[in-house]
Amino acid sequence: GANSMERDLVKKILKFLRDNGCVAWKTTGGIYGNAGMPDILAVLPYSSGNGGKLLAIECKSKGKKPTEIQKQWLKEFRACGSIAFYVDNWESAQNVLTILFE
Repeated sequence: GANSMERDLVKKILKFLRDNGCVAWKTTGGIYGNAGMPDILAVLPYSSGNGGKLLAIECKSKGKKPTEIQKQWLKEFRACGSIAFYVDNWESAQNVLTILFE
């Protein structure tokens, strides 16, 4: 279903980030987490040319858009100089991430 698609996307992105030298983790939602917090946070390595910069990625099922609170989190991360965006499929995630690591 939609949730397993999103989980699969999170796994692929985490693997890509770690394979490229990032410290990357999946955030926790639910009662112990922060509502709307992006699914993935990562610190970019020096080799990316953006060393130390925070990357925040919201993963959605194909065709789904972020909620208002998710959009607000992404906006706040960007306002602090982080790279923050959402993706709803592996191809677009790969395109953005490949540019970050060129």
